Amino acid sequence: MRAVAYWLVYHLVLWHTLFIFEYFHYRVELIGGGTPMSLSELYSQFTSKYYPIIVSALGVLPILAIDMLKYTHRIAGPLVNFANVLKRLRQGEEVDHVTLREGDLLLELQEEFNAFLKFYNEQQAEKKETSADLSSIDRDEQSPEDKILEEINALQKSMKHEEFVMQESDEDK
Repeated sequence: MRAVAYWLVYHLVLWHTLFIFEYFHYRVELIGGGTPMSLSELYSQFTSKYYPIIVSALGVLPILAIDMLKYTHRIAGPLVNFANVLKRLRQGEEVDHVTLREGDLLLELQEEFNAFLKFYNEQQAEKKETSADLSSIDRDEQSPEDKILEEINALQKSMKHEEFVMQESDEDK
């Protein structure tokens, strides 16, 4: 729609610029003894003289609109494809690569995006391997820090239990 609006503005400016030149030419003729005309008569005469400009502009409009539509789809299509892949990644799916249609633009972005996907998939695989390794460690093979933390937690629980028992015995007295 923006391209059509630009087309319309361009042709309105062109048409009226041409009319202004025609008007100045008319004024020079008037000084030289030409016949006077009203502005509407002058505009009507101008339109009948230059109507092929309007016809050719209207003939070009559908061609321009179709070409702009195709061109914008060559950009918008890949962007929608990239957005869908990002959504799939956010949902936790694994995506190997992005393939664009023949004739689409943004092929350089496709190459970089596919390189990123390869890097991202490698990082995710490493995280899975690390978490699998950590979960396979036996509880007996705890670090000394983990053992001390467990003992502290157990002591805290037993102290809370003793405090509760003592409060109950005080209330009974």
